[in-house]
Amino acid sequence: MSLDSKADRHLRFKHLSRYWLLRLFFVAFSAGLSLFVLEYGARYLTEKEMLQYYKPLQSQIDPKTEDWRWTHTFNDENFEPDPVLFWTPRLNHFPFDKDGTALSEQFVCYQTDNDQPKILIYGDSNTQGLATNSWANELQLLLLKSKNSTHVLNRGVVGYSSFQGVERLKQDLKKYKPKVIVFAFGWNDVAPSVNAADPFFKPYPVVGGSILARSRAYAVGVYYSSLISQRTQRAQKASLPQSRMTIDMYLKKLKEMYVIAKQHGAEPIIISRPYNDADGTFAGSGNWREQVPYYNSQLRALMQNDAAHFVDFESYFKDKTAMFIDESHFDPRGHRLAGMLLFEHLLQYEQL
Repeated sequence: MSLDSKADRHLRFKHLSRYWLLRLFFVAFSAGLSLFVLEYGARYLTEKEMLQYYKPLQSQIDPKTEDWRWTHTFNDENFEPDPVLFWTPRLNHFPFDKDGTALSEQFVCYQTDNDQPKILIYGDSNTQGLATNSWANELQLLLLKSKNSTHVLNRGVVGYSSFQGVERLKQDLKKYKPKVIVFAFGWNDVAPSVNAADPFFKPYPVVGGSILARSRAYAVGVYYSSLISQRTQRAQKASLPQSRMTIDMYLKKLKEMYVIAKQHGAEPIIISRPYNDADGTFAGSGNWREQVPYYNSQLRALMQNDAAHFVDFESYFKDKTAMFIDESHFDPRGHRLAGMLLFEHLLQYEQL
């Protein structure tokens, strides 16, 4: 073989490689430009309210399904999509601080370094609390008054179930050192799901979920495709939907939290879910809310030989209906009393 033919073949290969590299570049550039235009267009059209897009919570309960995870009437900008937690607090936007901890107007700003022992509190809207106060923040105030320097982090988020609570706890343990871990779930666990329980609920794809969860174009697609799927599901649904967390799932998650706390050298505290049905609205109604006391009773049975790690809010507030603003949320007096109850429990069992 001549040197000239070798040189020619090398030159042809070089030109061919350059040709394909240029083609790949233009394909990648075109794809990127298309995605940019699609995303920009989706954001422009949704900002102009010409299109709607998926938001992971709601401010009004869907009267047909009450599946709070998929209703698209939620207008609260305190949250943003999350592929693991479904929705997560918007950081540094009241009522959440830069780390996603719930605050209140009566909260006294107090912080310690992340490597210092904390009291981590997880729960739903009753734990997140009111704009004025929360029982988690009331606990912090009581600790400060007693000259105890332990920092309380209110990690409660409206709408969360025990599944989301455990997942958020796992994330937090990468950052915080817990001294006490408090869990207060049960309301949203009972709430219905029209398609899948929380452990199997997949609002975002596994691959690229963290990116797509923040894509407005993807959110537009989810919104309109879910409208079609929900109509189909409603037409085909003959029986009541299952709970977001069955009783077995619920108890399993609380046991998992208990084990995780112990593994990290923390005291686990499990709290029953406050429930107010003084007028008997839900008893025997077939409404899913009447199952909340059942979940509490099963929790009570689970913790019956472990009083040091159980605080029975439901029983304690059963005759204090004036301290509720509705069937499931404390008023400011209720939050103050609940904070005192937890504070006294921690003192009694020397968990501070």
